[in-house]
Amino acid sequence: MTVVEMNKLIGTRGFVSIGNNTLAMRVEVVDVRQSYGYTQVEVTPISGHGYGWMALASVRFEGE
Repeated sequence: MTVVEMNKLIGTRGFVSIGNNTLAMRVEVVDVRQSYGYTQVEVTPISGHGYGWMALASVRFEGE
């Protein structure tokens, strides 16, 4: 993934599944990085507070 492609992800919204896909939380991407060949995104909940890094594949983006 190129830097331009990573920058396009910032500000996008999607869903993250929690606990055996029994709960989904709506999140917004606030940062993107490459680590050991994997793309990771930092997300924050749309409603609530906090943030965390996770694999890009863990986020289902709206419209997919």
